[in-house]
Amino acid sequence: MTSKTKKEVGTEVFIIPMNIERIKVRLEGITPLLVDNFPQETKEQILAKQKGKKTPTKVPRDPDKEVEQAKYYTIDGKEGIPKSAFKAGMITACQFVFGDIKSSGMFKRVVRGITVLGEDQIVPISYSKQDVLHHTVRPNTKFTPRYYNWGCELELEFESNNISSSDVVNLLNYAGRYCGVGSWAPRAKCGGNYGKYKVSEKEI
Repeated sequence: MTSKTKKEVGTEVFIIPMNIERIKVRLEGITPLLVDNFPQETKEQILAKQKGKKTPTKVPRDPDKEVEQAKYYTIDGKEGIPKSAFKAGMITACQFVFGDIKSSGMFKRVVRGITVLGEDQIVPISYSKQDVLHHTVRPNTKFTPRYYNWGCELELEFESNNISSSDVVNLLNYAGRYCGVGSWAPRAKCGGNYGKYKVSEKEI
């Protein structure tokens, strides 16, 4: 990482103009991806209950409906993952790049300035296969969508006086290994193995 935001000449300090750059990367899933979107229908039921309104009586479960509700969709109906998950992973991964808290904290502030571009908050993913993981979440069971050989593309904007394109790529790789995205990923308390990824291609 570089830092060249100011230049001192005598007693004067000159602020160097920002140098905004963009990079496109292709991410390749190392392990399958689990997604678990919080259904809008459930949110509305919780809100209604908090307002004192009567909620509908329990109806028989519909696994197919639950699976669809757990997925994330782009504006144009493609399956995907929230782009915020990748930036959050990069911020968390700073602690693996810098050993001391002070340096890690400073670098986190730089990384927070990175923008994952795109109007849609969901990044579309490609995959070779999708099935459903039926598992227990006490005292209930869940049906979670699972994607194999998944991948996606990100376009990121950053200020290159403080972080280079190579830094961005390396940090994404750290985030992919130590944080991941989706459910049961390495960042979770359970220390899962799902949602790991790496940068397979980059384009300046």
